[in-house]
Amino acid sequence: MLSQSIHTPMRQKMLHRSLLLIVLLGACLRFYQLGAGGEGNLYYAAAVKSMLISPQNFFFVAAEPGGSVTVDKPPLGLWVQALSALALGVNGFALALPQALAGTLSIPLLYHLVKRWFGVAAGLLAALALAVTPITVAVERNNTMDGLLVFVLLLAAWSFIKASESVRLRYLWLGALLVGLGFNIKMLQAFLPLPAFYGLYFLSAPHSWIRKIRHLTAATLVLLVVSLTWAVVVDLTPAESRPYIGSSSNNTVMDLITGYNGMGRLLGQAGKQNRVQELGEPGMMRLFQPPLSKEASWLLPLGLFGMVVLVVRGGRQWPLSQTQLAVVLWGGWLMTEVIFFSVARFYHAYYLIMLGPPLAALVGLTLRELWMLFQNDSRWVILLIGIGGTFAFQVVTLSAYAASANGLIAAAVGLLAMGLIGILISDRRQWAMGCLATGLLVIPAGWSVWTMLDANPNSVLPTSYHVPTGRRPVMAGGMPLISLANPELVAYLQAHTQDIEYLLAVPNANMGAPYILETGRPVLLAGGFIGDDPVLTVDKLTQLVTDGRLKYLLDGDGQRGFKMAIRDWLNANCSIVDDLKLTTTVPHPAGQREIMLYKCEAVS
Repeated sequence: MLSQSIHTPMRQKMLHRSLLLIVLLGACLRFYQLGAGGEGNLYYAAAVKSMLISPQNFFFVAAEPGGSVTVDKPPLGLWVQALSALALGVNGFALALPQALAGTLSIPLLYHLVKRWFGVAAGLLAALALAVTPITVAVERNNTMDGLLVFVLLLAAWSFIKASESVRLRYLWLGALLVGLGFNIKMLQAFLPLPAFYGLYFLSAPHSWIRKIRHLTAATLVLLVVSLTWAVVVDLTPAESRPYIGSSSNNTVMDLITGYNGMGRLLGQAGKQNRVQELGEPGMMRLFQPPLSKEASWLLPLGLFGMVVLVVRGGRQWPLSQTQLAVVLWGGWLMTEVIFFSVARFYHAYYLIMLGPPLAALVGLTLRELWMLFQNDSRWVILLIGIGGTFAFQVVTLSAYAASANGLIAAAVGLLAMGLIGILISDRRQWAMGCLATGLLVIPAGWSVWTMLDANPNSVLPTSYHVPTGRRPVMAGGMPLISLANPELVAYLQAHTQDIEYLLAVPNANMGAPYILETGRPVLLAGGFIGDDPVLTVDKLTQLVTDGRLKYLLDGDGQRGFKMAIRDWLNANCSIVDDLKLTTTVPHPAGQREIMLYKCEAVS
């Protein structure tokens, strides 16, 4: 007893230090030179700068200071970024800070969620797996909002777990509220774990079946109220009193929810070739082959294999055991997303950050199950096959992206070999299990370090480390990912528009965002995000020019220029400024593209 009393505090101290080291590792991967590469996604950065201009811009999430159009996302994530920018200025660090903080805090939160049912070791392994998942590192170093969404959904998972254990309904309402807040960060993306959350409550809460159905119905009402309140308020605001709803087809948030950010993600067709370049073809193997396999799939074979083993080992019993409930929660969350991301036709690779928490949790549970089998059952060889298959997949994936990664492979092989030898010939199986687990995490951890050190990350569509190929990625429709403000043009416009409301008008946000960030002036985004929105019509253009509110329009950048009707109007009523020689500041397949600055006087 004396020996145990001496060693228990020491063991607890060691475990606490292990968690601290894992959190510090995750923080380092996310905070190292955070913001050094600039403002990140300039579309969102320009929106934040615009939101700080006025309360109206802040509430409606205006994409430019003049409030002509909104961004194509709900407000909460950008509200948080705007508050950070209000305190620290509009810069890369301030814009990425909320995501980096959320990502770092998600690590101990996942540890707590896994530990409460399955112990410290499983919690530590899950936390470590999440800390070194490459796509989480890439996204949480950026000003895209998905890292914040993941943190909010983990809080919701905690609340649903508490609701499943308690007769008190407040945890269920809280869980619904948190998912609703997640909806106001990335809309329907936040609902992907919802079947798992509801399934956990329905199968384990200490109430009758009828009462649980009633509770979940009421929770759904709470969820819908929280999710849709902002959308309803915006849609009830007269169109002339608010910005155009960017990327909607009828100037409503509800259409944005169900269309562009809803069924459009599942069935979208536009820009197919560019999305194949980013996502690959839809199908069961999409997540296991390039171009997506390097993002979040390094441990996916182990997670899926372990989920099957956990189901089989759980057997048939009622009420469900904690292991079975864990499969409902983490397995249900993971499988919903695996299915969606395998078949959906329109999303971006960075959305795969959503796989991080459930996959990391299942990795921790699977490795714990392996340890339990080591102790009690000769069938542990089955899970060793899962480890071997996962490692083989990692090597194949690594070879598809990196010409030389022998150091990572050698380190992983060494640790896995030490673990296997330890199992076979040594009594120190706990040490051997540690070697096996670490060996599986070496390659994704190395890829995360390369992601952290990447000097030229894709700031618009963040991905894990991308081996340079000499080709510049493009967005759907052929738009270059990054445009920069032309200094000569900025100086000219500033000198000639001091008494004019709009600095200039441009076809799309890609062209306009750099000028918003450079000047803080209103820049009319005639077509919204990619140029398809009817923000600027010929009649409105005529009125703006006649009223002296707009004088200059910039056109000619790539394939996403002004609509033909506006271009015809410009050619008929405006003149090209000849004393400026303007080209795009980014490479283009056809070489440097000449752009044209139109000067428009009052129209009679």
